[in-house]
Amino acid sequence: MVPKILSIKEENSKFEFYLRILILNTSLISTCIPFYILLNSILRTEYPMKPPEVHFLEPYPYHLNISQKTGQVCLGLLAQDRWETSLGIEHILQALIAVLIRPETSAAMEHETLNNYHNFRGRYERCAKESSKKAADKYA
Repeated sequence: MVPKILSIKEENSKFEFYLRILILNTSLISTCIPFYILLNSILRTEYPMKPPEVHFLEPYPYHLNISQKTGQVCLGLLAQDRWETSLGIEHILQALIAVLIRPETSAAMEHETLNNYHNFRGRYERCAKESSKKAADKYA
């Protein structure tokens, strides 16, 4: 897995970058191949004392731990009270991939997605595949 940096912007108080990551080994991910992670990360001047902002780009992945409205990901290590200054971008990317592979049902972003995951797994899988295909078509 090698991230491709799509663009980088630097302003007075922040360093922002956009990544496209193609995961070829998707044996554990139940969506289609290839699986793209498209995300935006903002490193403010307070980094690494404060966690970076990380969210997915549209089309948002249909996933239990990702908001379908904002692309925000529920990732515990990005919480202000759980952030450790020794954590770097590589660690965040590994944690994102881990949560994509194994959704955390206790940290679901939306009730409807959680309901589909538990009660209508076929619908959940279809929506996940469709969102991955949209991302592949847009960013491949």
